[in-house]
Amino acid sequence: MIIDFKVGNFLSYNEIQIFSMKAGKIRNNTNRLLLKDKSKFLKFMAIYGANASGKSNLVKAFEFFQETILDSLNTNVSNLYCKLNDDNKEKESYFQIKILLNNKYYIYGFKAILNKISFTEEWLLEELKNGTEKIIFSRNISNDTFIFGENLKKSPYYDRLKIYAEDIKSDNSILFLKAMNQ
Repeated sequence: MIIDFKVGNFLSYNEIQIFSMKAGKIRNNTNRLLLKDKSKFLKFMAIYGANASGKSNLVKAFEFFQETILDSLNTNVSNLYCKLNDDNKEKESYFQIKILLNNKYYIYGFKAILNKISFTEEWLLEELKNGTEKIIFSRNISNDTFIFGENLKKSPYYDRLKIYAEDIKSDNSILFLKAMNQ
């Protein structure tokens, strides 16, 4: 289940915007809620708003996020940064999703400079019940660093993962998640 989605410097989203499935104060129709731990989430959501308020761009951001994970960046993305500010052309765009899977919260995201068609960072974290985050992997392409969390270091596949990570550590054209998917 998607818990929230964050996007910034993409189409009409200048600053990072958060789209959340977390429920507000709901007193009636609690059957429309999913209760997990001490949190309440909407089972479904509708998007509405005035014309030109960003509804379609939210759908495009989700679609971009999915396609980028599956296919990486292509030349068609170089002009998708937010043009409300001239400086955005050289700034990172931000994409992150939090999901609930098997009663655990996972956060996956990446940053990219769309104008240069290049990734700058990528991360996969587990959010613990106390609100802290545990690294599964973190990659900073700008610094040429790659960090594996303790669980992956204990994995029987760790040596193989290190080889893949080393192969793409400074490759700004591919996500580690995509490389693992291949």
